[in-house]
Order: sequence, then structure tokens, then C-alpha cells
Amino acid sequence: MLPSRIRTAWLCCLLLTGGVLAEAPYVPPAEDVNHLGTQAASLFWTPKQQVAGYRNWDRIFPTRSILQWCSAVRLERQRSASWITRVNRSRS
Repeated sequence: MLPSRIRTAWLCCLLLTGGVLAEAPYVPPAEDVNHLGTQAASLFWTPKQQVAGYRNWDRIFPTRSILQWCSAVRLERQRSASWITRVNRSRS
């Protein structure tokens, strides 16, 4: 078994290399129209359709603007957390 420092360094190298070598799809914004998926198939879009679709979400799905309120609404602070239960599963 490798010492923990060497194992940690090895894992970091693998993660960094994997991130560099991963191929992320790129679709130029001018070509979005050619890669848009349908509403019904949005859960099964290809990676290129996801890039184009998420950029144009408001054109594919009905959306609306939400007006900003003039001030933040204060929420009541929860007085007790009696509804939370804690389970101790440690073995002695």
C-alpha cells in the first residue's frame, strides 16, 4: 500500500490530467440554430445540443421576467429545531 501522501499526489495528478484531456463540446453561438434540440427530448440532448440549448433556454421554453422587490422580505427565524433527529451510529 502506498503512503497517504503519495496516494494523494497520484490521485491529484489523475484528476488534473483527466480534466485537461476531457473533450468539452464547443458550438459557436452563430451555429446554435443547427444544434438546438426539442423541448420533449431535453433530458436526452447530446452534449452539443446541451451547449446550444442552455444558451437559448428562453427561446425554447416559455419564460418570463420576475420583477425585483424593492426590499428584502425578512423571514421568521425558526425558534426550535425539534423536528430534527440525530442518530448516532458509531460503534464503541
